Amino acid sequence: MGKIQNPRRINKINQEEKLEDRLRQQLEQKKTSIQSNIAKVPRLLMLEVNNACNLKCVMCYNPDMVRSKGTMPVEMGIRAINEAAEMGIQEVTFYTVGEPLIYRHLEMLIKEAKKLGLYCYLTSNGLLLNKKTAEMFCAQGLDSFKFSIDGSNKEEYEEIRLNGNFDILLEKVKLLKDTRDIMGSNMKIICATVITERNKNSTGEFKKLFEPLSDSIFVSEMTNQGGKIDLENLSEIQKEHFSPCRILWDRIVICYDGKITACCIDFDAELTYDHYNKTSLSEAWNNQIIKNWRTAHINHDVSNVPLCKDCTLPYTSDIDIFD
Repeated sequence: MGKIQNPRRINKINQEEKLEDRLRQQLEQKKTSIQSNIAKVPRLLMLEVNNACNLKCVMCYNPDMVRSKGTMPVEMGIRAINEAAEMGIQEVTFYTVGEPLIYRHLEMLIKEAKKLGLYCYLTSNGLLLNKKTAEMFCAQGLDSFKFSIDGSNKEEYEEIRLNGNFDILLEKVKLLKDTRDIMGSNMKIICATVITERNKNSTGEFKKLFEPLSDSIFVSEMTNQGGKIDLENLSEIQKEHFSPCRILWDRIVICYDGKITACCIDFDAELTYDHYNKTSLSEAWNNQIIKNWRTAHINHDVSNVPLCKDCTLPYTSDIDIFD
């Protein structure tokens, strides 16, 4: 008689394969799509449901953001999700530069996205998660939840994520995993870290701690968020390594007030190229403004493009490292 395999283990393997496929698709899209300033249907819709945050992370510009704080009307979010599905967009997420768990209407948006067959995910610091919300995510079919953590121990985490509490964070990760497992949800749990000077030597410790609590570990390089954050050793970046930023080709980003921006880390909406209250997603996606910016990236000359001209992302790897 053959060995009986654990269904949860089989499901975890399947989920990991799906995630790897998504990352490979992103890499392939970057190789093939950045050849024209006219972009194909984007992969992703990003809705800034709110731009406030409960933390003040040392590598984040949110605490210094000039733009006023606000939340997206749920009607705008539902309209955008439906139009995205009509365009052929395959994924939707509900965060950009704020903490999405502050938003009170996540359930309505997730429900709408899943009804239309979209892959739906969240990235969050996780500290505001509670049992009711965790159960809602599982019941509504949220596909993945990524915890942004950036520290492998209490001292490191709380030094990087000001106002955060490492003990509470661990409780929240365990809460979501336990809820997911009890409810039999297929939701994928990801624990992520951004490499900084403070944690660059502890990625192994991070993996050891969070791998048993999650399905995947993500590690990514730190960027200067369009020149908003000072990075140590910035002079080491070599300009000849410039690569056009795929963000201009693979996603539509809508701010809470309807501004459509070319970048998901555009804290002050400096890369606004249209307004959702005045146009449709399909009309905005290849308008002249964003086509000019794409041309600048293709020509490796972004000196006249706001944010891009000072951003380190085109000189670094902008794909999360799957481990």
